[in-house]
Amino acid sequence: MLDIKTSLALIQHNFPQIEVQTALPITRGWDSFVLEVNELHSFPITRAMQTGVQGHTPAEWRERYQERYIDLQVRVFPLLDKESRAKSEQLWEDFLNNETIFAFRPVLIHCDLACEHIFCDPVRGVLTGVIDWGDATIGDPALDFVGLHHGRGSELTEHVLACYKGTVDAAFWKRMNFYLCYRPFSELLYGVYSNSEKFIAKGIEGLHSMFRA
Repeated sequence: MLDIKTSLALIQHNFPQIEVQTALPITRGWDSFVLEVNELHSFPITRAMQTGVQGHTPAEWRERYQERYIDLQVRVFPLLDKESRAKSEQLWEDFLNNETIFAFRPVLIHCDLACEHIFCDPVRGVLTGVIDWGDATIGDPALDFVGLHHGRGSELTEHVLACYKGTVDAAFWKRMNFYLCYRPFSELLYGVYSNSEKFIAKGIEGLHSMFRA
């Protein structure tokens, strides 16, 4: 029997043809994307965990980010200037110290649903596949809309969420906004662990750009 991650990796419908990043206008093709996300997020989490997918309660999800914050404090924050460090600390502590933010119902998520992992047929105006299921886990449904928001903006994200059958709780957008700020920290951690000055510089510049906005 295939485990759930292998099974999900085979859900391609057709072979992917072109990245969705620039191919689909807001009015075409997104119904099939919403259907896929609805199906994914409604998959029984007990079945998913039985096949090896890691589960997270909201408390465990919060702990996951607390551990990353500690890692950042030790390995990354010493590399930042005073202003960037203060703003980073405020961002993370506002997120982690607000218990109401973590009042979500965990679901099976892709966990890396960036636009480069969503493919479409631009001629027919339909989605044809989703790839890279290796990070699939049980967690926050808001995370599966972050890549869409980052790649195509808030208008399309709101359009898609209007057709979403899952729960958009009161703190859904607060969590999404935090996740949208996460990329520079990820780049910095990767740079530190891989001893890559390029990624460290990219992460620092990303923070500067984010905090200037």
